[in-house]
Amino acid sequence: MKKLISLIITVASLLSLFACSPVQNEEGISIITTCFPLYDFARELIGEKGNVTLLLKPGQDSHSYDPSAREIAKIKNCDLFLSIGGADEAWVNKLLSGSDMKNVEQLSLVHLFSEDEHTHNGHSHNDEHYWTSPKNAVLMVKEIAQTLISLFPEEKDYISENLTEYLSKLEALDAAFKEVGELASGNTVIFGDRFPFTHLFCDYGIEYLSAYPGCSDMTEPSASTVVELINTVKKNGIKTVFVTEMSNGALADTICSETGAKKAVLHSCANVTKQDKKNGETYISLMTKNAETLKNSLQK
Repeated sequence: MKKLISLIITVASLLSLFACSPVQNEEGISIITTCFPLYDFARELIGEKGNVTLLLKPGQDSHSYDPSAREIAKIKNCDLFLSIGGADEAWVNKLLSGSDMKNVEQLSLVHLFSEDEHTHNGHSHNDEHYWTSPKNAVLMVKEIAQTLISLFPEEKDYISENLTEYLSKLEALDAAFKEVGELASGNTVIFGDRFPFTHLFCDYGIEYLSAYPGCSDMTEPSASTVVELINTVKKNGIKTVFVTEMSNGALADTICSETGAKKAVLHSCANVTKQDKKNGETYISLMTKNAETLKNSLQK
């Protein structure tokens, strides 16, 4: 009888342990993310110890994403679900509020920046593309690493080593954008498109004019805004007009045709195209290209 009671207690203890801990699948730790930066940060940290899945398909617009039933099932069964979790990902909060999602281990990073609002030209902007600033990327990566270590303490040394290595890359990226900020002093960058770079430009002191306030849903900018952009390009002899990576570039083309400026791309990193994926692009590689493109545009 004593042996039976002892066996029951042991089984109960094991069940309690499994209920409180994320269960790893046979292929390692499973992480699912909502946008490319989180995907890239997580795979840099977890390395060969796990598998990271990006919900977005290559080239898919992150702002209009809505998970399928199959993707929701994957989220329910992963070890960790990573999201930004702000207004741009309103579906995340709605999904996780469901009674069948209560046991999903998840980390939303919007809390790191919930009070972060920028003002430019008298207008306040709540831009949830926090990762565009390497300074913010550092905070995000550290938070993800801390969460992974708390969930999988047996991998602490491995994750910590990867974190240190990745932070050194972000430090180099930060230095590159500090150089951009110095070059940008007294200059204005023209963006003939929606503007997902508020954090990047404000953190490094880069002045800008954009056709749209942030990633506005406005279908067309006002005529006065377009005229202001054209006049600024002409007056200051600006040679480059920027667009985002998945833009049709129509407005920028108009500005360029009126001024003789050339069009260039800055990558928001929210998602990647099929070609980007094929080329093995990462957050670091794309942001490094952004720094080089801005430097080239600002050099006299």
